[in-house]
Amino acid sequence: MIQIIDAMDCMHENNIMHRDLKLENIFLSKNLDLKIGNFGLSTELNSTEYKRNACGIFPYMVPEILTSKVGYWFEADIWAIGVIMYVMLFGSMSFGRDTDLMLVEQILNANFEFPSAHLTLSEIR
Repeated sequence: MIQIIDAMDCMHENNIMHRDLKLENIFLSKNLDLKIGNFGLSTELNSTEYKRNACGIFPYMVPEILTSKVGYWFEADIWAIGVIMYVMLFGSMSFGRDTDLMLVEQILNANFEFPSAHLTLSEIR
């Protein structure tokens, strides 16, 4: 997680927003050095610019992308990092329903649950 956060920090310091950060776009070298790939949806932002177009995949999208009224900024990548952390810790997606409409509603309401309290992280597969 530290390497992911450091990579995002470097990108954001250079005004680059990834907008499609997900597990499938994170790679590890033989030395376990993290690499982030797939910059097809990335964009360069200035200090006052907000994006409004939806991009990425639903389970990783910040609510602001789904509403598009206000727009979104670098926080969209930070939200995706939180989703990635949840998946790495608990082995399942934080948001995920039967239909896209249900998934959007769940994200907009920040409706997610942590696994049962009796499980420790090492027991989760």
